[in-house]
Amino acid sequence: MLKNPDSSALTYSPISEAENDVNTSLTQTPVSSKDSKPSLPVFNIKLMVLAVIGVMVSATLGGAYVATRPCLITKCSQLRTAKYFNDSYGDLINTVTSEQDLARLQRKIDLAKSNLNQISGISPYYQESQTLSLSLSDKSAKIQQVFTAFQAAQIATQKSKTSARNLKQLQDRQRLWRQAISPLETINPDSEIYQLAQKKLKNYRANLQTVNTQLLSEDRWSKKVTSAKAVAIVAQRRQRTAKTLEDWQKVESTWQVTVNALSSIPFKSSAYSDAQKLISEYKPQLLAAKNRSTKELMAQKTYERAVNAVSLAKRNERQNQWTRAVGHWQTAVSSARQVATNSLYSVKAEKLIAPASVSLKKAREKLQVAVRIQRTRSDLERTCSGEIRVCTYIMGSQGITVRISPDYEQSLQNSLIEASTQGDTTIIDGVNNHLQTLQQALEAISDNADVPLIVYDAQGAVIYERTLN
Repeated sequence: MLKNPDSSALTYSPISEAENDVNTSLTQTPVSSKDSKPSLPVFNIKLMVLAVIGVMVSATLGGAYVATRPCLITKCSQLRTAKYFNDSYGDLINTVTSEQDLARLQRKIDLAKSNLNQISGISPYYQESQTLSLSLSDKSAKIQQVFTAFQAAQIATQKSKTSARNLKQLQDRQRLWRQAISPLETINPDSEIYQLAQKKLKNYRANLQTVNTQLLSEDRWSKKVTSAKAVAIVAQRRQRTAKTLEDWQKVESTWQVTVNALSSIPFKSSAYSDAQKLISEYKPQLLAAKNRSTKELMAQKTYERAVNAVSLAKRNERQNQWTRAVGHWQTAVSSARQVATNSLYSVKAEKLIAPASVSLKKAREKLQVAVRIQRTRSDLERTCSGEIRVCTYIMGSQGITVRISPDYEQSLQNSLIEASTQGDTTIIDGVNNHLQTLQQALEAISDNADVPLIVYDAQGAVIYERTLN
């Protein structure tokens, strides 16, 4: 980068006495004592004055003009100074090490050229002075060309000391470096100032490349901000029209894409400030969409659980699995009541609660019947079983039907025959007691089941019947 010269290095000012030493040294011509003439007698002086008095009168006006114009009656020091700068231009350029040196050299050349312009057209040195003036003008123009580049470079260097706050500031720096490079690139290789220009060009091009790289990066971040704004508009539009869980999930994901894109913009970027402002604006939208999406997702899962429970409960009912049916109906009602209000599934869930509650009540009643029937079956099985099976039974919709088994009946007959043969009344009492106990047990089972009872003997004749009041 360029050094930070003081402002005087990049502005024109009158040449100082020190800078005019070259002119002075080239114009002073000492007069030796040998050239001095002996003084004339007084009377000769008076005659000379009288002789030339007429000439002096006639030449008063013209002589005054001649005496004030350079290079007419005196030696032409302006021409010698101009020749010096013109002939030594290449060497003087090679001594330039800073912008201040270049500025001083141009001021000296411009002063020499200005002095040449004072030479009158009647001077014998006029044509030569005009040629030198054109040459110095060309040299001054070349210096000014380089100097213009230096000025742009200095401004760019000064601006680069602070980080760019936005894309426009980087573009301004790019423009300044291009303004610094462009004049130097037009200088021909055969020009005396070419080498000086080339030294600066390398540095300026490197600085321009740095700015170009920053611009590419900043342009990418700037486009990311612009893109994020466009995605945010899509998110807002989807949010206004969302009607399903999938819609809300898209709203959430769109806001998430927007915030993620802005969060990736680095702190040193000029787009960082804008990105942070947008993030603070978009994050509440993202949070709201995420909460709504989560709410709808939970509502959907809860509602689907209720619907699935209804399906399982109906299948259990078809299979007379009333315990499971009751459990699934309970799940259906509970899940439907848990669906969040104001969600997309709240209305559907509300419609499911009433019929599911009715089905739950019926299933519980069926379960009670089933439990009672199962208990009755257990009681009948316990009553009818024994070393010799006492009876068989059927538990039907009309009640309980019991049939005395042939083996048991035959056993009772054998016992009665034996009692008759032996005249043993205890056996007969025992048979009667056994039959009475069987009857009481069957009656109790009928009462507990609250169903009618009919008992048949082994031949199918009704031996006992009990109806409900």
